[in-house]
Amino acid sequence: MILLRFTCAVITRALFILVSLTGVWRVAWVKDDKMFWLLTFLLLPLVLEMIITLERRKGKDYKW
Repeated sequence: MILLRFTCAVITRALFILVSLTGVWRVAWVKDDKMFWLLTFLLLPLVLEMIITLERRKGKDYKW
């Protein structure tokens, strides 16, 4: 059960990152400006939050 919750938490954040990367890729492609790829650094706090949350809560994500 804990493994399932952990997997769901990681998949949720991975999908958010995938959608964000798709958006950055599309903007960078349309505008033809590679500087937009710097926006991907804004995803680092999400990854850090995931690591800290899942570590402190022992694999459980927040209840909504």
